[in-house]
Amino acid sequence: MPRLQKKAGRFVRSLVIKLCIILVCAAALTAAFLYAWKEYNTRRFNALSAMVSSQLIRCAELTAVKAVYSDIVSLKKSEALGLAKSYAIIRYSGTIRAGIEDFSGASFTVSADRTSVRVQLPPVRILGNDISSMEVFDEYKNIFAPISSREIFEEINRAKNKIEQNFVVQGLIQDAELQSVLIVRRLLSAMGFKAVEVILAETRTETRETAQ
Repeated sequence: MPRLQKKAGRFVRSLVIKLCIILVCAAALTAAFLYAWKEYNTRRFNALSAMVSSQLIRCAELTAVKAVYSDIVSLKKSEALGLAKSYAIIRYSGTIRAGIEDFSGASFTVSADRTSVRVQLPPVRILGNDISSMEVFDEYKNIFAPISSREIFEEINRAKNKIEQNFVVQGLIQDAELQSVLIVRRLLSAMGFKAVEVILAETRTETRETAQ
């Protein structure tokens, strides 16, 4: 009997040791798995964040809206006595662009489950007002009352700035804001995000100087 009890005791101790070893190994494997899973998710999160950043920065300048226009300006000039007169009528066309000038100012936050993203965009502004074509429609030159090229360009600049302000009053900036949000939302939705929130910084009215 004592021998059987000793054998039974050794068997139980051996069984307990084996169970302890199994539990320790299982705990170690579980910890290793959880750590690896956490690292995997972290890398996926960082990779996704880097992708979003890359896509936004790649946009650089975003032209959301273009407005094409045509106009005619006329200049008249006479010498002091009014005997010599000149005039010029110029027809020109231009394009006004509105959108986001620099996407490097954008910020974003990706959710922990990588299904949603929140983007803060820089304000929308007028990006340019460029003359695409210009022609002299009619003119009369008098050497005693010449009209210079500088005077013509100054008159065109004044006229095109008025046209730009008219477009702004008519809602060009608001249209560009709406289109900017839609473009960024489509871009991020195409990357697989189920929920995309796009917020625009407040657009401040400003006067742009045109080089003479």
